[in-house]
Amino acid sequence: MQALKGLLYFVAFIILSAVAITAIWVTQYEANPPKITLLNKPEKIGEKIVLRFLVQDPEKGLRRVRVAVVQNRQSRDVPVKAVSVSATASGPGSAGGQADVQPAPAVPRAQKAPVEFRAVIDPRALGLEDNPATIVVQAWDRAWSNGFRGNEARVAFTVRVDTRPPFGVMATQVLYLSRGGAGLVLFRTSPDAERAEARVVGARFRARRIHLRLWQALIACPVDYRPGRLRPRLCPNVVVTAWDRAGNPFRIHLVSRKRTPRWMDRGRARVRLTADFLNRVAAVPEYRRPSLGPLETFQRVFSQFDQGGKKIIDVLSRRSPRSITWKQVFLVPLAAARPVAKFGQLRTYVYADRMVVRRLVTGVDFVSRTRQAPVLAANDGRVVLAGFFGPYGNTVIIDHGLGLLSLYGHLSRIEPGLRVGDPVARGRIIGRAGRSGLAMREKLHFAMMIGSVFVDPYEWWDWNWLKLNVAARYTEAGLNEYFQLQEKPGPGRPEPATQR
Repeated sequence: MQALKGLLYFVAFIILSAVAITAIWVTQYEANPPKITLLNKPEKIGEKIVLRFLVQDPEKGLRRVRVAVVQNRQSRDVPVKAVSVSATASGPGSAGGQADVQPAPAVPRAQKAPVEFRAVIDPRALGLEDNPATIVVQAWDRAWSNGFRGNEARVAFTVRVDTRPPFGVMATQVLYLSRGGAGLVLFRTSPDAERAEARVVGARFRARRIHLRLWQALIACPVDYRPGRLRPRLCPNVVVTAWDRAGNPFRIHLVSRKRTPRWMDRGRARVRLTADFLNRVAAVPEYRRPSLGPLETFQRVFSQFDQGGKKIIDVLSRRSPRSITWKQVFLVPLAAARPVAKFGQLRTYVYADRMVVRRLVTGVDFVSRTRQAPVLAANDGRVVLAGFFGPYGNTVIIDHGLGLLSLYGHLSRIEPGLRVGDPVARGRIIGRAGRSGLAMREKLHFAMMIGSVFVDPYEWWDWNWLKLNVAARYTEAGLNEYFQLQEKPGPGRPEPATQR
């Protein structure tokens, strides 16, 4: 009897163990591998690149991820980092090019959601040659398949390793550039250069290709005012950078000659704000904020323009045509007008004997003897903005090619029928002077910009300056027929603006 009872217990234990093992195996076994989605797939690598990809296993969750670069039958692991999952941690077995994904106790299913991984691939650090290589991305889930190793997903693609930068040389050698001034640079690169830019201080200016080896870029030196510091007259060197398709950079440092800015003697001005003016600003629908008072609304308009308005201008400039669209000196856009504030003047807004805002004048303010005088397009171009724009109120912005923009602000109205995308000829009426925006009197604010950097309009009204700093640059680069500035309209002065 005891032997029979022991046998029954043994058989029951075997049956229960088999059922438990079968249940565990059924719940833990599955044959579907994780899913790998590449977010970027480079064709060439030279400088460091970041490979981004998503991995997901909705059934058992991720166990391990690996990225490797294979070249000449040698595999080199690349460190992998999870960047967008709430429950990730490096386990004790994660080393080299492997990343272990651990579940969080509070969110047990977080690991089953898509996880973004990033791997920084540095060809020089990995010792890669300038030959094709294969990038392999692998992921394993937590299933008990394949001898408890889990189901494996694998994605592989071939890239070209190219660590040789393009070659470049300046086509124009002498550059006279000052704070608030503009200039034109031309440079040559090897045919493999894909994009290029010029950098001055912290401002970057996109270069446009003229032909396979020759590039051009309009640049400007920003005018920055810092309290307690003198504004330097000499602009730092210009750095021209070209990249090939693999991301290898080539840099040229162009030394600029010292030139005294025209705006250095334009002094300072104090503008006293009145309660009536602040109330009028706070009542403008585009400025109105019920939670802010009139003074706070006035300050907010300036801060918003600094944060978002300049980005809009920069985007408009990047969409500019590849070449200059004008051939004549720029017009003064308001007939029979006198300037009341010039570029570079330091203006302090005061309310109740307290400084509210301090800013540099970014253009020229004109006041006409005629009410709502016609405002003319300063030169040939295309309208890229026509509407209410920050502190300038009703505004028109015209694109003159190569990233050069002209701005006409505080208009009482924009000329009927003028739309974004319309071509405009030099001297065409685009609006009427007014006091929209933050204007305290009827006037026109005219500004010139390269990218989001405001430059001195007086340079663009000077035929001699355009001849030496724009037309002569093309001649120096051997492009005599590419740009020809029309003859001087008068005895050393810009052609006066006339209503057309």
